Amino acid sequence: MNIDLEDKGSSSIRILFVEDDRDYVLTVKTLLSGINRTKYVIRWAPDYLCALDELRSGRYDICLLNFRFGDFDGPSILEYADEHRLTTPIIVMACRDEVDTPSLGTADRIYRDEVCAEALEQSILSAVQRSRSEKKTARHVAAMDAAMDGLAIIDKSGYVVSANKSMASMYLFDEPAQLEGVDLSAFFAGEYSRKLARSALAEAGRSGRWSGEGRGVRLNGDTFPKEFAISPVGDGQFALVERDISESQDLQEQLFQTQRVEGIGQMTGGIIHDFNNLLSAVLGYSQLGLLKLREAILSGPILKRSKKPRSVPLC
Repeated sequence: MNIDLEDKGSSSIRILFVEDDRDYVLTVKTLLSGINRTKYVIRWAPDYLCALDELRSGRYDICLLNFRFGDFDGPSILEYADEHRLTTPIIVMACRDEVDTPSLGTADRIYRDEVCAEALEQSILSAVQRSRSEKKTARHVAAMDAAMDGLAIIDKSGYVVSANKSMASMYLFDEPAQLEGVDLSAFFAGEYSRKLARSALAEAGRSGRWSGEGRGVRLNGDTFPKEFAISPVGDGQFALVERDISESQDLQEQLFQTQRVEGIGQMTGGIIHDFNNLLSAVLGYSQLGLLKLREAILSGPILKRSKKPRSVPLC
């Protein structure tokens, strides 16, 4: 059953009302219809299975739950929502003698037998606003964790408010939450790390961005080269983005060594080529000299014999 209250503005709040008393549903409708600031759209779930199906859909901004629903199925629904991490906030409508029941857990609650329009609206708007803020934060955290670079939010005093998984991994922390409260200077190696961190925040605040290269120090004391940038994000906070460039520098060093070897090879090849040219000329002259020497050796005895007188027999 849908109960759509009249449109009283551009915004609307979708309510799942888990209640087995139809008359009480109409009572709440009457209370909400007297509110002139917000539009409410109510979906009535009169039984346990319907309530679970609607809760699982995630279509609602808020759920109003009768604690005595279905002979105390209310606590079962709370337990189910908690176990399955359902994101729709739940306000339990309980009698005054039930509000301290342990099975209510940390759920918001209002007095069912003393409900009024003002209290109902305040409870609904507060829970919805808190839920939307938590979902927005969760989306931001998910986006941060998806980034390959290390990301952290720093407060104006220079301490980490939150960080992503890449930042935690870079500094060898098990969880991003372990970085919360860490001083920014702990991310920089050297005796002037604290001064550098404070200067970076001050410059980022003045110019809107501060970036550079430096050395980070991991949890185990090892240092590594990094690129980083700091930018203000409002409310006196800053976004810190860092990248470990160890691999990049190693690749650059390998490239330099490769180019160096190639250069030496080219230079050596040129020398060998010139030497071969010179050697060819030397070999040419040597062969020519040997040829002349051979001719001289062979022609010497013949010349001597031609100069000797000899008798020629007469025919």
